[in-house]
Amino acid sequence: MINNRWIILLFLGFMVPGLVSAYEPVSPDDEIQRLTLEYQALRQEAQVLADLRKPLPDYLLLIRKIESLKEELEALGVILTEISEENLITPFRITRQGNTEDPGPVQNGDELRFEAEVEHPASDPPIPTQLFWQVYDSEKRPIEGLSKSIDTYETGGKKTYTFGFIPDHFNNGDYYTALTHRLVSNPEVAIQSVYPFTVFQAAVIEKILVTDGKGDLTHRSEIKTGISPQIFVYYNLAKDSDRVMVEMTAKELVSGKILENVTVERPREGEKPPYRVGLGLPESLLKGGDHVSFQVKITSQDRQTLSASTEFQIIQQEYELRIVAPKVIMGNQSADYTIIVPDDFKGPFSVRAAGGGLEISKSSDPLQGQILGTASASDSTHTLSFLVRDAEGRSARGTASITVRGLDPDTISSMNQPQPVLQTGPPASLPTEKIQEPDNNTEDNTSKDINAILNTYNQEMIRIKAESDAKKKEIEEKYAPRSYPEKGTSKGSAGQVTGNEQKQGNCRSFVINADHCRDSFYKCMAKCPTTGTHSSIQACHDNCGEANRNCRNALCPGGKVTGVGWNLTCTQCQ
Repeated sequence: MINNRWIILLFLGFMVPGLVSAYEPVSPDDEIQRLTLEYQALRQEAQVLADLRKPLPDYLLLIRKIESLKEELEALGVILTEISEENLITPFRITRQGNTEDPGPVQNGDELRFEAEVEHPASDPPIPTQLFWQVYDSEKRPIEGLSKSIDTYETGGKKTYTFGFIPDHFNNGDYYTALTHRLVSNPEVAIQSVYPFTVFQAAVIEKILVTDGKGDLTHRSEIKTGISPQIFVYYNLAKDSDRVMVEMTAKELVSGKILENVTVERPREGEKPPYRVGLGLPESLLKGGDHVSFQVKITSQDRQTLSASTEFQIIQQEYELRIVAPKVIMGNQSADYTIIVPDDFKGPFSVRAAGGGLEISKSSDPLQGQILGTASASDSTHTLSFLVRDAEGRSARGTASITVRGLDPDTISSMNQPQPVLQTGPPASLPTEKIQEPDNNTEDNTSKDINAILNTYNQEMIRIKAESDAKKKEIEEKYAPRSYPEKGTSKGSAGQVTGNEQKQGNCRSFVINADHCRDSFYKCMAKCPTTGTHSSIQACHDNCGEANRNCRNALCPGGKVTGVGWNLTCTQCQ
């Protein structure tokens, strides 16, 4: 059993001419090379058999062949010297590409590329080897992700191997790039070359934040229109650096327009690390669809420069409308609606409306109008939708859900009948029995049918009018201005009016313009809560009604305001 591995080191000794000529026409050198390679192959095969613990006869047969070759080589004047296989791996050197002289410190973001010319063991068959690149920090610890392994199977010769990477978030300090060449069959047989390099940055950019400018330091990739974004750069300085120049540039990528470009010296007196510098962009510079690039460049006093960038988009903001409209209306009953736009919207306004099954009638004021629900036998719910654009192109949307109460089938039937104009019921003086019992005993039902339809119609109209009057009265009592006794009048003990009555005095009446009272009332109602307890909602509505009454009464000092809704008349008497 062979315990050690051996290779052949050939020293050409004294060549006997007669011996050489005996081998002609084969060259002695060629014969030596052939025998040497055969000898090496057999020795490797013997070692494999030994490692695999093959049967003894196979192993002994190889040993005899090896000894025979050894004798032939010695007969040719070759001296066989037994040496360790460690000599198979020869030294090499790592160089940095593009830098023949001392390159000096590098910065994060610089591209580093290294190369080494490695000689492989001369052998046929080839001897498997492995090359392994690895980057180490200042504590000689391998840096994860910065390594590369190469398996080789060469018969000899030299080859150049390369390795590259870009430092990212490396702290200032010393680092090492190492390349190890080793035998696959015996990894302990290895040679390593190391290339040291230094990372130094006067400043380090830690992060960039794009914020909405409202105090929230959350980074945003999208900013809505109407918002002035603020961009913050966080950085640190090396121990030997105390002042840097910071240049910040914001650019719209599509048009290439420079939105802002500012250069400042930092840090300011009294600031402590980590340092921060910011740039604000007025909303007037931005519009929906803009794609903004922000770049910061920090230059130290020794002219060392580093930069970083980020991007964000401007999204068209959809503002919200407030819709003031009743939640419930009766079928075939109209109701008013008012649109309340955001405070910063500027007129004139363009309005698009969709009733979702309701009829919409617009007024001269684009923010006001009426809706009408179609009469049906059951309740139905509709969504009233509006889109408003202001003079600056901003848009706002809003919806309101409105329920149309259903009517009973008889009422709908009577409403669908044409209103009788020429036809009337029979005169009251006519004998009833003659209508009900004609003399010819062949009763004509036409008059009876007409009579029944008219009676039903009249009854329904009376009921509908009563409901309408009751609703009007409720509205007037809730929102109409308070009544005050007129000057010069008082009530006696029996409830009689004494003194001069209005019709006897010198009075004048005129129409008053209550538009601003109306607008204030709608804005007040829009601010009332839509959820919560009934009492809290009702209290808000009552306050708005009280303010509305006071506003209208102020338009008629010393007089009486009459009318419904906003069609008001002031009567003042002397």
